[in-house]
Amino acid sequence: MSKGWKTFAIWCTLILLFFAFFSFFRNQPRSDPWRTTQAFKTDLEANRIESVTPGRGFLVVTDDEGERYRVPGVLDGSLWKDLASHGVRVGAPATDQSSSAWPSFLTSWLPLLALVAVFVFLMRKMGGAQSIFALRKTTARLANTPSVTFAHVGGAGEAKERLADIVDFLKRPRAWEAAGAYLPSGVLLEGPPGCGKTLLARAMAGEAKVPFFEVSASEFVELFVGVGATRMRDLFEQAAKKVPAVIFIDELDAVGRRRGAASIGAGHQEREQTLNQLLVCLDGFRKRKGVIVVAATNRADILDAALLRPGRFDVRLKMPPLSQQGRAEVLSIHLQNKPVAGSVERTALAAETEGFSGAELESLVNEAALQSVRRSRRAGNGDLAIENEDFQAALAARNAKKGDFDQLDALLIESGSQLSQPNGKVVLRAILQDGSELTGEVVWADDHFLKLRASNGSATAVAKRSIARIEPIGDSAPVGLEHIFQDRWARMTPDSV
Repeated sequence: MSKGWKTFAIWCTLILLFFAFFSFFRNQPRSDPWRTTQAFKTDLEANRIESVTPGRGFLVVTDDEGERYRVPGVLDGSLWKDLASHGVRVGAPATDQSSSAWPSFLTSWLPLLALVAVFVFLMRKMGGAQSIFALRKTTARLANTPSVTFAHVGGAGEAKERLADIVDFLKRPRAWEAAGAYLPSGVLLEGPPGCGKTLLARAMAGEAKVPFFEVSASEFVELFVGVGATRMRDLFEQAAKKVPAVIFIDELDAVGRRRGAASIGAGHQEREQTLNQLLVCLDGFRKRKGVIVVAATNRADILDAALLRPGRFDVRLKMPPLSQQGRAEVLSIHLQNKPVAGSVERTALAAETEGFSGAELESLVNEAALQSVRRSRRAGNGDLAIENEDFQAALAARNAKKGDFDQLDALLIESGSQLSQPNGKVVLRAILQDGSELTGEVVWADDHFLKLRASNGSATAVAKRSIARIEPIGDSAPVGLEHIFQDRWARMTPDSV
């Protein structure tokens, strides 16, 4: 029997015993008061006795007012005559009423016992008992030693180099402690979806050969307030039992969002309590040596400032876009143990996949493998090999799904702090640092880029650092626009970009 079922059975037994004793003692008949034999004879002579019931060594007397009492004695011949002469009715011998209490007790409690049995049966069918007692337990998946290492991660050279120090600390803590260094409380991996944050965290635990606890931050947030904080405590307690260990929290922004940034409600309160518990657990790591937290997010801009201060997430690693060499490494990793033809040139393929993340490259390789199977099936032969034409077909299918919204437009819009988004036509002349000029209609402007569309329809984006001066042309420029650019762009030095 599991621990949860044992706890459930103990509590059910205690509750049933409580109600059983309460009901038993409540239904116990109250004992009749005792009186002396002289008081009984006085009542008998005064004709105040209605009936007498003999018992074992006592008589149960009922007077004319209906009150009962007991007197010591037995019903012998002389007493029988006295009772008959006064017209007293003699009842059947009294039995011990306590002996009949148990059948009535069982009869009254049988329906409740049946309900409890049905409830336990239904909970076992639904897994309810285990779910109730597991609600406050951590849902983290434990891998004693992940099989993934840094060799399975392509690119991310700077991140792997920085994490190598933490791996060495987990392997040889005394060497670092002798130098007065301590293990960072947390590592925050920042980057877009699919860039390999989870894979990198798992590879770090695999390199150090330590247990790896993996959980999503959204799993801490439940309907009931306080469950998330309890799960957080349980997670750190479980990890402390397996030191050295790595705790990986994916999508940290699910609980790490700035406090007070949402409406007041039960869900908001639950999230904030979970965040507060995480902050407390991170502070207690100085006493729990050998445990490190690795978190991943693609929204580091909305995280609470208390999470990002030194002492909690000491190390922040931004996952940059893969370089051509990094993409070639990722392709080589995903092409391992696959039938690849000699015509596939990984370097050339890496050049054609600019902007692809690790997940997108893995999907591309899988799509190329599917293309090779389809091609082999159409040819009617069993020779399977991923050709370069399979990759070209996969790339063509991927490019066909892209819309007209190009990457430059996405970059400009996601750059944040916008200066203007004109509704009408605005024509500007941008004088660059080298003296050249660009003239055209403003398509988009923010504090990093300016995108102009020339009269021939071609669009050009220039960085803020390369612009020396901006001049409005004609009456189409909105009032004050040139002052916004002149003021804001002049005060922002190129080094601040």
